[in-house]
Amino acid sequence: MISNLRRAISTESIGSASSTSMLMNYGDDDPSVQITVSYDRNDQMFKTQLSRLFDPPQCASLYLIFYLLPHPKPLWRTEARSISTNPVVFEQYFHQCIRHKDVNRVALLIQLYVEKECINLEGQCRIRLRDVILHPPSTLYLTLKRDKQDVDDEECSLGEIQFSLFYQNDRLSIVIMKLRALQQWINEAMVRVYVVQSNGGRVIKKRTSAQPVEHQCTVFNESVFVNVSKSKIERTSIRLSVIETSQIDPRSIGHITIGPKRSGKEFGHYQRMMTSQDRPVSMWHCIKPKNKPI
Repeated sequence: MISNLRRAISTESIGSASSTSMLMNYGDDDPSVQITVSYDRNDQMFKTQLSRLFDPPQCASLYLIFYLLPHPKPLWRTEARSISTNPVVFEQYFHQCIRHKDVNRVALLIQLYVEKECINLEGQCRIRLRDVILHPPSTLYLTLKRDKQDVDDEECSLGEIQFSLFYQNDRLSIVIMKLRALQQWINEAMVRVYVVQSNGGRVIKKRTSAQPVEHQCTVFNESVFVNVSKSKIERTSIRLSVIETSQIDPRSIGHITIGPKRSGKEFGHYQRMMTSQDRPVSMWHCIKPKNKPI
């Protein structure tokens, strides 16, 4: 199958930070937590160490609540902390027994609450345990975003996109494979690919060829290769935008963004790419509306 891949078009090579500021800065001002997660198969115990909260919002005090979904009730809550330093140091440990056969069905949801005039939900993040290496323990830096789209059930009303990611020897490989379940008015589509390096880095832009859509599906099998160092890949996100191209003016359908500051499946795909040593990681993702924040 690899031999049948076509190279994506690279007519837009590199963009500046000023011309792509919305892509560059998403999530940079959001609070984030450092946690270490592990699972012991012998005693079937899932353990979480909460270390620090970075970039806390301005408030009188704050606390964090932890869920293990689909269990609907919170399992752990930190003590309320006043904001005197950045980061806020917790160094708290939590554990919960999870049967080994259920680990891949469980997701960890973290919510940040702040006290101002009243108590408000300030941000949250969800990760699936199956997307994280639990033995040996993994240390994660998770961004707590205000937008609920990353933790709610996925809605695929705009369709789905399948692509694979692979990172090895300072080279990022992206293969755009298929679109399916697109809306009926879409006759032709292409995919724009943005590789975004945060904190003042660059944006590399490429795109696939335009392909006809039949029965609400289309196939690309086109590849993108980008050189990214190990130090930069940990701050790099990948955005794929789906464009309808049969009209005189191309029309954006929606997008999907993969990276370390995402949540849910979008974070999971990035995490699996970073830990997969020998093969690409392919997933289907729901296309998000274009007016949703990236």
